[in-house]
Amino acid sequence: MLQTVRFKELFAWLCLPTARERCNYLETHLELLGDEFEQLLALLSIQYYDDPCEQRHLYEHRSLLAEARARGGTALAIREAYINVYGGLLFALPEWLLDLEVYLQTFASLRPTERMYTLAKLRLYDAIEHVHPEQAFAPEILAELHYHLGSMFAHKEHRMSAYSVAQIVTHYEAALEIYTYERYPMQYVKVHLAFGNAYRCARRGVCQP
Repeated sequence: MLQTVRFKELFAWLCLPTARERCNYLETHLELLGDEFEQLLALLSIQYYDDPCEQRHLYEHRSLLAEARARGGTALAIREAYINVYGGLLFALPEWLLDLEVYLQTFASLRPTERMYTLAKLRLYDAIEHVHPEQAFAPEILAELHYHLGSMFAHKEHRMSAYSVAQIVTHYEAALEIYTYERYPMQYVKVHLAFGNAYRCARRGVCQP
């Protein structure tokens, strides 16, 4: 394969705007897992030695390729490597779940009121109810929804109720049934860190009955 063709494929992957698109592209271009593409990424890293942002960007992509190779170099290995970094909503989602994903991303950038938290919880409860019995949905999607719902209850209240604590435990534990250390170590750590933060918040205040 000519080097110009390899660079074209590599740049096509690197320049895709979302992790979902990059994952889908890589799944159909398994040759990008080859040693020659690792060498091209190393060359690019040298070229951008004075650009910390681009260095970080390239490092993340090299790490994803390395993990995909370590997991077996298959399309499934690529998908699992991406989920480990970006979470279970990486899959091709129906429109209503894509809308929920955008809603959660927007929510994270706001300073939400208690009413907004309540509405977000209701949307997540509804999504879990629709996803849970449907075998067509990947379990990682359910894990991510449980994680987000647990996080809605774990937001920093002045006083955390016993009900909130119970919900945090329920939903984080449900996420960890799928985000295991062996399969998704980064997601496993993400949930455990959230668990720890919630515990500290609960300890700072007195749990209401």
